[in-house]
Amino acid sequence: MPSRPHFSQHCIPALYESLKNNVKTSLSQADRVAMTTDSWTSCSNQSYITITSHFIDCDWKLKTFVLQTRVMHEAHTGKNIGQLLRDACVEWSITDPYPALVTDNARNMVVAGQEAKSSPHLLCFAHTLNLSSQKGLGVNGASRLLGKVRKIVGYFHRSPHANHVLQEKQSILELPCHKLIQDVITRWNSSFDMLERFLEQQSAIVATFMSKDLRKGVVDISLLTDQDIVAMEDIVKLMEPMKMATTVMCEEDQPTISVVAPLRAKLLNHLQPCDEDTTLVAEMKRVMLEDFSSRYKGIEETLNKAAALDPRFKELPYLEKDVREVVFANLALEATQPQNEMLTEQGSSSSDMATTIDATNPDEPPQKKKAMDVLFGDSFAQKQVMSKEEKAREEITKGHSCGALMYLSPYETPSQFIGPALRERASQSQAPGGLQGNCAGSLSKAVLHLQTACPF
Repeated sequence: MPSRPHFSQHCIPALYESLKNNVKTSLSQADRVAMTTDSWTSCSNQSYITITSHFIDCDWKLKTFVLQTRVMHEAHTGKNIGQLLRDACVEWSITDPYPALVTDNARNMVVAGQEAKSSPHLLCFAHTLNLSSQKGLGVNGASRLLGKVRKIVGYFHRSPHANHVLQEKQSILELPCHKLIQDVITRWNSSFDMLERFLEQQSAIVATFMSKDLRKGVVDISLLTDQDIVAMEDIVKLMEPMKMATTVMCEEDQPTISVVAPLRAKLLNHLQPCDEDTTLVAEMKRVMLEDFSSRYKGIEETLNKAAALDPRFKELPYLEKDVREVVFANLALEATQPQNEMLTEQGSSSSDMATTIDATNPDEPPQKKKAMDVLFGDSFAQKQVMSKEEKAREEITKGHSCGALMYLSPYETPSQFIGPALRERASQSQAPGGLQGNCAGSLSKAVLHLQTACPF
């Protein structure tokens, strides 16, 4: 019988080396590689850094590998992290000279991207949204309300008896037997979940505090007023699109960079002031709009190109017409350059083609579908007819000439789409004359492999 040291010192290291060689081979064959990285601290106060790679393979499948999670004893300066990223590229045979990078908004990570010569270097959308949302929840009225709710929720978490009475009241009132949620200060969405759950269980909470067994022991807990409940409902309504956006952008199986620009436009529009806004909502909108509108300045062109290469957003309805035309023209110019070289080598040309995709993604979770439908279903379903132009331009906006404008027939909602990488794969498989892909294919690979949320 093999001993424990035999497995730990021989079998497991051998398996690791075998798998590592397979991963290195895949990475070395990728046209472009994107990396996400983040630092974190364990319960034993050890500091770690994790690096994950993303790329689209020759079969148009998005591949993700967690390359390493290692202790970092050195100071977490941008220079040290940048050197760590460069070393990881060498160790894992990443031949891309300027691998794209996604990190959080910390200053040292921004410097690390510069040190590693990453291009482009994008900031995690979920982290960016977290920063803006925390500013909104930090205004005086919202902060005070959160403090009151935390105290009530904390009481139920500390008192088994109170929690038992709450469960009895839930059963009597036929409410879901859900536990109250205690938020984590560094994660704004946990505050949203706390408020949403509190509203769900409000009647059971009030009934619990009215119980004779608890009234004498509750001396430092103040119940919420009707005005507090209304304010809580307003906050949940305001923040719900942000929560949905976080859910959408944490998708790992599909590229997410193409969603950033349209989603950012959607949220900025949602944060515009309205006449019916209460004083609290107006102040929250103001601070969030001020912060969120300043994000992603200088990389709009990259984000718009990515959106144009995604069949869900090819119309770029969130942009003015003249800006859309510039994006399409630049994409067509970039796409024709590699295509012209390929046609020269092969001595052939491809004819115009139109592709209609008839596929669904049954594995997509219902919550994701709801989020995509609610976020984009109302304002991104406007179909616009455009005239047919040269092949490169047609392929960049192929949906226009296929009857697949904002939504590819027969789909009705954004969540019913297959991902952009899979659509590109299907389009390639139907290319005539043995030509591997269309003129936008390599450009799609170069852009759509980016994941804009750190999966840690």
